[in-house]
Amino acid sequence: MTKKQYAAYKQRKPSAVSNWIANGRITQAALIGGGNRAKIWVEQADRDLASRLDVGQQEAQLHPIAPGVANSSGDDVEVVAIRQERLTELRLRNAKLAEDAAARAGRYTLSAAVKQELGRVAGQTVATIEAGLPELATALANRFNVPQRDVLHALRTEFRSLRQRAASAFRDTAAELPAFLEDDTAGPADHRPGEQ
Repeated sequence: MTKKQYAAYKQRKPSAVSNWIANGRITQAALIGGGNRAKIWVEQADRDLASRLDVGQQEAQLHPIAPGVANSSGDDVEVVAIRQERLTELRLRNAKLAEDAAARAGRYTLSAAVKQELGRVAGQTVATIEAGLPELATALANRFNVPQRDVLHALRTEFRSLRQRAASAFRDTAAELPAFLEDDTAGPADHRPGEQ
């Protein structure tokens, strides 16, 4: 093949073939003739590229160069295994990057952090309500013409009872929740192990 034909065969630009030759990725053994009119011995060039190009870079390409072709020493099984391992490594790295991006976007949150924040919000809510009880007691005392301290005592007693019942119900509900939740928006490949 001409360089241009070989470039089309490999789904690359002709300049890529020229670079492979200049960088020794395609050896002189794969060239028939010389200069600009040199032809490429396809089988030898494929073996050269299979043994000399970075496997990881090629597996990351949309159209890898000569996938599965044996290199010059004939260890095609080993080359395929190395490529497969490298591809697996790249996929795992990409999945990790996607998980990290999702975590930064707020899709994943540690359940311990959520529990801590919910506890803080609940504590602030309870404190705000308790701080407002004297004001409520004063309003009720004026409306019904009863002593404010009696109304305040009744409100505090009832609020403590309500708070204890609610805390008990929340504890029971929390105990029934699973430790981990499935991410409904994630596909099987980007499921994040651990707390979500």
